[in-house]
Amino acid sequence: ERTGPLDVLVSNASVSLVVRGPEDYTRRGFLKSMSTGAWPTWDYVMAAKRVLGQYPRYVVSMSSDGPDRFTPMYDFVASGKAVVETLTRYMAFRLRDEGVRVNAVRSRAIKTDAFDATFGDDFFGFLESFVDEDWFVTPDDVAKAAYALCSGVFDGVNGQVLTVDRGNAFSDGISYLY
Repeated sequence: ERTGPLDVLVSNASVSLVVRGPEDYTRRGFLKSMSTGAWPTWDYVMAAKRVLGQYPRYVVSMSSDGPDRFTPMYDFVASGKAVVETLTRYMAFRLRDEGVRVNAVRSRAIKTDAFDATFGDDFFGFLESFVDEDWFVTPDDVAKAAYALCSGVFDGVNGQVLTVDRGNAFSDGISYLY
């Protein structure tokens, strides 16, 4: 009653087990990664309906390029992001008659504390020896994409995964380095 409906929900909840080898493939680790990395967005959407009486107008989940490319120790994180992207499409379908827009923003590596915790402090420096500064996506790049999806300008976009990569996924690879 005090706040009214929730207009925008942007969810970046993600906690997953870092996989160092096959011995880390446990049912418990996988299910914990799914429940803390893939499920929170949908829990929040349903809680908004239950507590505030309606769904948010815009829902944006954060993803990564993990489902499509190998990243060391990212096994369960990538699995969770694949689930996020799949449920984004299905939730958009389920909520379309409610006027809700559900999308995901997928990005490349961003220098954050979580990145360092997952891959170690030295990995970003290693990347910098191979690629230019403009290869790296910034938090501002991702924020602008999320803002655009929630601005009303992109209301024709629903159930999509928007990739924020500065166009570098196309040119990233051995041939480019050569």
